[in-house]
Amino acid sequence: WWLERTHPDDVAILTRFLDEALSGEREQWELAYRFRRTDGSWAWVEGRARILRDAAGHPVATEGVVRDSSRIRAAEAALRKSEEHFRLLTEHSRELVCRHDADGTYRYVSPAITELTQWAPDDLLGRTPYEFFHPEDHARIAAEAHATALQGDLVTIGMQYRFRCKDGTYRWLETLTRPLLDESNTVIGLQT
Repeated sequence: WWLERTHPDDVAILTRFLDEALSGEREQWELAYRFRRTDGSWAWVEGRARILRDAAGHPVATEGVVRDSSRIRAAEAALRKSEEHFRLLTEHSRELVCRHDADGTYRYVSPAITELTQWAPDDLLGRTPYEFFHPEDHARIAAEAHATALQGDLVTIGMQYRFRCKDGTYRWLETLTRPLLDESNTVIGLQT
């Protein structure tokens, strides 16, 4: 009855797990597979089961639970699609997008950095923009932007500064910085 209602593409693995359990190779199992609902549609389920044995060790029953995980899988698929959508927007934008820790350490730098400064995104990860700011701009940036953002006010701070390119020259950039807050409104990073 169970196998008749299991999706044809999933019967083999379910049968294998059951056979291994019956033979004693597998004490219990967890498996995700598709199972036919009463309306004929397929639901993704997660099953956990074990074989019950009599005193002589012979299998007498299967005990387990099956949970419909269709909504979870649909939500995970939607999340993957959304993440891919925003990754493509960021990766192919000519506008620079960066994410920093609260101390300014780069955690994400979009590929637009290469066109602007000749640096590859990986060249900046783990470093701070202060390593690349023109020395004359350090104090102003720290006072005007970084300190303000760290206060956690959800304001966007615009600033202009000189950024050192890979060839040693400086290029004027203009960015908008906004604090990133956690659930308790603590600044956990900065978005530029």
